[in-house]
Amino acid sequence: MSRPPADLPHTGAEEPLPAGAERRAEPRVRANAPARVFHGEGNSFWIDCRIKDRSRSGAKIQLSALFQLPPELVLLDFEQGLAFDAQLRWRRAEMAGLWLDRAHDLRSVAEPRLVEVRKTWETLGPALGYR
Repeated sequence: MSRPPADLPHTGAEEPLPAGAERRAEPRVRANAPARVFHGEGNSFWIDCRIKDRSRSGAKIQLSALFQLPPELVLLDFEQGLAFDAQLRWRRAEMAGLWLDRAHDLRSVAEPRLVEVRKTWETLGPALGYR
């Protein structure tokens, strides 16, 4: 999996942003969408979560703080019908930030490692109002 570009170093020349100001280059869109995180061999382990907001290259998810997340995982977005190769960027209690790498359209994905993800989407998507 490719790595995201490293953050630019702080030079001290930047103006401080007002409290609550957006620091991201891409706009975030609020969401409250059902999702599932897959990991492990064959993506056989999973954790239900909710996508709280998203951008083109990232997502903030909410899940139980009891679950540990691996550094690399797959995020199933039921609403969009996509599976994303993702990397854990940060974790604070029930919230986690993911960097989204490659998106896979579950209507046509044929990669063996995503078989379980696609089955889950095909089975649960209609019950959640998606598909």
